[in-house]
Amino acid sequence: MDNFTGFPTILGIVYAEFHATFGPKVTFEVPEGIMTSNNPNLSGSLTINSNNTPASPLMSSIHSPLAMSPTSSHSPTLEHVENTSSNRDAITVDFDSLSEYIIPKRELFNQLLIVSTPKYRVIGHPISVEGEKYQRNALLFNMCFVLAGDADTSAHEPVVAKMARLLRLLEVESEFLSNPDTKQMLPNIMEHIMEGLNSYFECRIPIGLQNEEDMISANTIDLKLFPRYPEPPVIHDYEVPVLIIDLVKIMEYEKSRDTYWDLTLQKVIPRIDGVSHVRRIADLADVAIDLVRLSVQHLLYVSLSGLAVLRVTRADAMGDFDRYYGCVKMVDIFQFSNIYAVTGDVNMMLAKWSFQQDCLNFVTLQNQQQPSFASIFRLYCGLRHGLTVREWIEENRVAEINIDIRRFFIYGLVKGFVYRVHRYPVWTSLLDDDNNSNSNVVSTPSAFAIDLIPPKIQRLLDGTHHFDDLCTRLSLSARELEEFLAGVPVICK
Repeated sequence: MDNFTGFPTILGIVYAEFHATFGPKVTFEVPEGIMTSNNPNLSGSLTINSNNTPASPLMSSIHSPLAMSPTSSHSPTLEHVENTSSNRDAITVDFDSLSEYIIPKRELFNQLLIVSTPKYRVIGHPISVEGEKYQRNALLFNMCFVLAGDADTSAHEPVVAKMARLLRLLEVESEFLSNPDTKQMLPNIMEHIMEGLNSYFECRIPIGLQNEEDMISANTIDLKLFPRYPEPPVIHDYEVPVLIIDLVKIMEYEKSRDTYWDLTLQKVIPRIDGVSHVRRIADLADVAIDLVRLSVQHLLYVSLSGLAVLRVTRADAMGDFDRYYGCVKMVDIFQFSNIYAVTGDVNMMLAKWSFQQDCLNFVTLQNQQQPSFASIFRLYCGLRHGLTVREWIEENRVAEINIDIRRFFIYGLVKGFVYRVHRYPVWTSLLDDDNNSNSNVVSTPSAFAIDLIPPKIQRLLDGTHHFDDLCTRLSLSARELEEFLAGVPVICK
């Protein structure tokens, strides 16, 4: 997973609604003039002027996310926000061409809509509030974010949807949008949302509203941008997790601080030894296999170079502590009958001395003299198709070199310049002489043996399940699987 490089800048925020006479109309926009229209009735939103804006509970209660901390001497005030907005480069979006998507047909309401133009991308979530008190029996509105046309909007989409839900709730509970006295707060809210998300990636805006009984109720707009990482890969039962960092020590250290990890992780992590596959870990830890898969998936979520933070609450609920994903890598089940090969990336080991030393430190047997890097590089280059690990050991006299063979392959797999060559048994009952001469036939047909193979196992021999998968499902070793398939018409591809 690539490192997180930041969020794209919000270029503007627009609040539009359906006018009973003029149709879709821009009511407020930040900065001024971002939306243009040939129809003066559909644009020309209210001018934001802090000197002429009537006093409201909002004006004294809006703060940037850092404004409440002692280190907020550089937090922007309302005047600072307006100055930065006025200095922005001219950004204009043609409202006439987008109006039918900003205030769309009823079928498209209450869902996220993204409209892309060559220069800009407009994210909206149109809302419909039904009621007889409204003209045409409904209040139709949409608060949209405007970003660059090539921007990744995945982090802003949940924020736009949440803001739409909050505005709907404010309208239903206190007529926030239909009451002119409270509606005038929107331009300032939009200013602070834009400045807060662009500067701090979050904003908190307390809003004081007065209800019919003259009782003050507090509403807060809390918005925050979160990186959207891709879904972690599916964890298979035959895969072997390898710890990249010592989670056992970290877990014990945090336990001494009364910080307790998830109970499943406490059982699973001590069983991750770089040898046991996921199903065996589940058996040893006495944990349901689906929970083990989920635990390993969390630990695998991002690469070590792009650590993500998982918040963990202390036992006394007194604060947050950082937990790290990206703590494991997945490799295959190591057996001496395995076949491995290298990619062209093996040459990257020649580029950096630190890479070479890291490899030597990892693969050398404990308390033994390190071999030369040239010998290690030669061993990696000796891996090829058709050569099993056992044959590779004999061919290269690996026993005379002080390396841990399992760690040797784990290092190459984790770094990505070594890959496993799998065998996929395929069930077939029609093998002619030509196929026998061109294929790696594991066994010869036997009608008696075919009858002994359950249909469930026959279905697994479809060419999509390799030996590791079959061995894990059937709880067999590779040799036992080959003996099990003796007399069965299968070929390996």
